[in-house]
Amino acid sequence: MRPEVLSRKQVQAWEQRWFAAGNSSYGLMQQAAWQMMQHIVQYIGTLKQAQGALPVKAPTTGQLTVPVSIGVWCGAGNNGGDGWLLAAYLKQSGFSVWVYQVETPQTDTAKQAKAYAVAQQVEIYSACHPLSAIHLQHTSIQIDALFGIGLNREINTVYQAAIQQFNQCSGYKVALDIPSGIEANTGAVLGVACQVDLTLTVLAYKAGLLTGQGKAYAGQLRLIQLIPPNYTVTPLAFLDLQAPVLPKRSKTGHKGTYGHVLIIGGDENMGGASMMSAEAALASGAGKVTLLTHAKHHSAAISRCPNVMTLALPIVDKITPEFAAQISQSMDCIVIGMGLGRHEWGKAVWQAFLPVLEQAETIKHVVIDADALWHLADEQHINTALHQHWYLTPHSGEAARLLNMTVSAIEQDRIAAIYALQDKFGGNWLLKGAGSLSLDSVNDAGLTICGLGNPGMATAGMGDILAGMAGGLLAQLPDLPLHDIVALHAAAGDLLAQNGERGLQATEMFEVIKQVVN
Repeated sequence: MRPEVLSRKQVQAWEQRWFAAGNSSYGLMQQAAWQMMQHIVQYIGTLKQAQGALPVKAPTTGQLTVPVSIGVWCGAGNNGGDGWLLAAYLKQSGFSVWVYQVETPQTDTAKQAKAYAVAQQVEIYSACHPLSAIHLQHTSIQIDALFGIGLNREINTVYQAAIQQFNQCSGYKVALDIPSGIEANTGAVLGVACQVDLTLTVLAYKAGLLTGQGKAYAGQLRLIQLIPPNYTVTPLAFLDLQAPVLPKRSKTGHKGTYGHVLIIGGDENMGGASMMSAEAALASGAGKVTLLTHAKHHSAAISRCPNVMTLALPIVDKITPEFAAQISQSMDCIVIGMGLGRHEWGKAVWQAFLPVLEQAETIKHVVIDADALWHLADEQHINTALHQHWYLTPHSGEAARLLNMTVSAIEQDRIAAIYALQDKFGGNWLLKGAGSLSLDSVNDAGLTICGLGNPGMATAGMGDILAGMAGGLLAQLPDLPLHDIVALHAAAGDLLAQNGERGLQATEMFEVIKQVVN
């Protein structure tokens, strides 16, 4: 089963049902803090095993030294209450622990938690009794318990100062439930946010930890479920943490069994993108691949990709809907846009093929990428009812143009953006980026967040590879959900990055694609 991702309101409603059944808020806080303590002890053990001693993490070298000391930064709410209890439990386990109280507890449960920590003689500091340089620069683990998932406003100056100080401290950083300053539903930064190495998230994954800016702040994620799952809730999204296992091929299959993909793109001086897509389609297992590209690239394509059938697109005047319909007749999937360009040639190709692309009864699957998305944004009369066989793969810049928004507005709420794209155009959508979002319409898969992939994949050509993989996989497996294609692409990138993320090249993906699809 794929893990569920819940919204703020869903988690809060889940908690309220638990309390309505006779369970106490303080009891749940005790469970959470106890399990958090166990995870932190395990985390310390992992760091010790990796480096031989623990911790202060020196600000410049990142190396760990002894002894182990832990600081907990507590806010006024129940997230702060988790911090107070956690500090007490860590103290009971033999660690040197202090708490920095940014604000006195405001909820009854948090007040009860603080009283317990005081009874355990945990050291307490505050604005009236400030932290010393020893605490700030020689503490092994710094724990963020300032805000939980309820935060949905800009942080005030008192907490801004505390978060900035937290971020400047030495030590490994851990957040309880979510890094303070991250909006739980969107991942947006509410002015300033805690930058951590590990987040111990409670009950369920939150979208703000998995996509948007929040992914860059959360570090590693560990889920603490605490109470039985609430199967009455329809999750906000699902999380893919592994690639699917594709079905075995038939022993009697032939090249026609596994589909024919048409790759269209490559204006003059832009031929590499479509060639990479064609090779990716083959590496994904397509039976046949045909590349339609600018005549200037015909010889290069034959030399580079002899396994790909290559056709030179004619001059602009001869790129007609009739030509497009004839070429497309035997295709199982058309992939268009990579290097297509935004000038006369690319526009002519788009206009000629658009009537074909809209015919679901003729073409089973269409992948729209890159410059084809640019041309799509200029279309005024798109019939969304025709586009359930379309798979569209924008990054945030392309999505912004399609929705007539700014890139920053897209990134502020990526989930709202992908739903807006589907509402406007229909089809199946992928919003690329860290924590890529897939919205499947034809497979009832709903919204999926990809938990695979790595920063090394932020390099030119990776999107062209993904488009080609989508074409190759859909030609073979017409019912394969888009989120599975995204997971396979990301898993291939992770395999490629095993020896380091920096310096990866898109053309290195072909061998690892063959591994993940098999």
